[in-house]
Amino acid sequence: LSTDGIKTTPTIMPPLSLMAKFGSLSYPIFERIFSSLKENQRLAELRDFLLPKLMSGEIRLKDAEREVEAAV
Repeated sequence: LSTDGIKTTPTIMPPLSLMAKFGSLSYPIFERIFSSLKENQRLAELRDFLLPKLMSGEIRLKDAEREVEAAV
């Protein structure tokens, strides 16, 4: 696939009203996806921080709960 091939390929553009409708329907879905990805990343960071400390006995569950509350 080259840029010349793309430039010469005919394309069909949907009407602006259809694109706007798609945008209004899909925007909340994508916002939820991005929010979930962000939350998942934060949870993974907390897990990676706390799990080794819990496993080694460096902190106890009550200490971990305080760490999580302080991070939020």
